[in-house]
Amino acid sequence: MEYGLDGLDDAYKASLSHGRKVGNLNYWLSYSHREWDSWDLPDDFEPREGRVTAGRKVLDTRIIEDGGERENSDYQTDNFWGKVGFEPSDKSEIYVNFHYISSEKGDAPNLDRVNVFSDFTQFDRITAYDDWGVDLSAMHAFSEKFDLQAKLYYHDHEDDYTSYSDQTYSEVVAVSTYKDDILGGMLLGEYRPVDWDALRFSLHYKRDAHEQRDLESLPFAESISYTGSAGFENEMRLLDNKLSVVIGVSYDRYDVSKAEEDIENDGNIVDSGTPDTSDEFNPMVGVTYQACDSTKLFASVAKKTRFPTLNQIYAGDVPNLDLEAETAVNYTAGVAWRYNDLLNVEVAPFFHEISDFIARDVPPELNPYAQYINYGEIELKGVEVNAVVTPMKDLSFKLGYSYNDAENKSPGRVTGEVLGVPEYTFNLGVQYIVPTLGTKLNLTLLYMGESYRQLPTPEEPDLDVVENESYNLCNIKVTQPFVSDHMEAFLAVDNLFDEDYEPVSGYPAPGMSMWLGLTYRM
Repeated sequence: MEYGLDGLDDAYKASLSHGRKVGNLNYWLSYSHREWDSWDLPDDFEPREGRVTAGRKVLDTRIIEDGGERENSDYQTDNFWGKVGFEPSDKSEIYVNFHYISSEKGDAPNLDRVNVFSDFTQFDRITAYDDWGVDLSAMHAFSEKFDLQAKLYYHDHEDDYTSYSDQTYSEVVAVSTYKDDILGGMLLGEYRPVDWDALRFSLHYKRDAHEQRDLESLPFAESISYTGSAGFENEMRLLDNKLSVVIGVSYDRYDVSKAEEDIENDGNIVDSGTPDTSDEFNPMVGVTYQACDSTKLFASVAKKTRFPTLNQIYAGDVPNLDLEAETAVNYTAGVAWRYNDLLNVEVAPFFHEISDFIARDVPPELNPYAQYINYGEIELKGVEVNAVVTPMKDLSFKLGYSYNDAENKSPGRVTGEVLGVPEYTFNLGVQYIVPTLGTKLNLTLLYMGESYRQLPTPEEPDLDVVENESYNLCNIKVTQPFVSDHMEAFLAVDNLFDEDYEPVSGYPAPGMSMWLGLTYRM
């Protein structure tokens, strides 16, 4: 049980879980409820003017959020999870997982821009958000050299997006309904012909069905797509297990079999056409070398493919049935070093090259129908450093640092900068357990460097450059066990210094909030 003491209005969380194993059968059940009426913005939040628009047409400029309690930030959810397993032997297991989630929540508006149309607005609430699913998984070791895992799953989701005329949220203009169901399965196998070699394969296939209607009086428009992949990987451990070499490749395939649309919102469902099937080969190779007991070297290169979403294919004045997959080639190399139990350090430079980046904000002469097209080219290069320091038994420090130089190399670009990529990040975690009392103290610090919130684009080359300011975030938690560790109480404070920051442009984060909780374990 947890209660919100500060920074939230009428907030509490409650959960109950139970698990047991009887012979070869085991189960686990869990229920949780969370709710709050609103959360508070930081005290030094400064309101700014935003635009109310209808597409590219500006209808009004106004203060969309004036501070204090975050507008339209209430939340309520009930969650149930269940798991039942049967293990007839140490070589086999079968599990069934089930979940059900029912939520209702406000959708706090963007500070800078809110779209308002006659039948759809971004002054909205998610008045229903229901999700349930069943997974069946199994594993069997046929021999010491070969084992197989399989999984079948079905997930169903439905939500109601309720649009309001303005930020008073008093007059409903439309209720849009979105339904999604996913049916799929995967198969994973591993064969070890000798001690130093492992062959792995994977098969994955799923069907995504999507239905939507913008008004309750309209029929649903339906879209169906299929995604499949087949992968193979070979890991060899050589030189007395000092050298590990992994070589792999996957074949990935994406097919849209049906796409309907109600263009005029008049109930006239039309066939939007379907693109050709997309398929890609994605190879990878990774090498790890244990130079000595304390030092490990590693390097990898891998190609990754991201297929366009249905929304990206069918957005715009006309669908872009020729939209291709976005491709990234990722290079990483580094060294990991350990000094007894005192220090572990890892340094990993990286270079990511993204081509055929799917973008919509491109020169109008190249994109007269306002479609998503394969236009962007982006390079990311930098280094990540991570360390764990344990100077004594009950005290540990975790440190992380990242430098990321992002460059837009797209043809016809107005600027070489990239939105939303901070150049520097730093994080620190400290944990200390007080001897005898067992009190656990946790402190986390995060520094996020400056990033760009707005940049001039080919469509709007005169836009001002607007930066997200850097920010520091500090969270603390104190936990005290009682009754032979069956019970513990804790006090958690998030955003201790009430920092005003935006993790996503236009969406400010909560100010300082405080939770008091009690946990009992039988």
